[in-house]
Amino acid sequence: MEEKDIEVFHVGKPLSKEEVEKFVHANKLEYTKGYYIDNEGNTYCPTCLSKNSLLMIEGCISCKTCGWSKCS
Repeated sequence: MEEKDIEVFHVGKPLSKEEVEKFVHANKLEYTKGYYIDNEGNTYCPTCLSKNSLLMIEGCISCKTCGWSKCS
């Protein structure tokens, strides 16, 4: 899949469930460990779909773009 084929949303703000599902399906993302990942290893926030914006801080995965967080 070429970069231009990837559907783009306005990342950084929470998206509706339908918008997330559409993006995930169109870009063949897999859900693992609480977030999405593509076939190249890029991670996506499950709330705003920001690419490679997830950080591990004190046992919690957090999105530096929208603030989503999941603690283990």
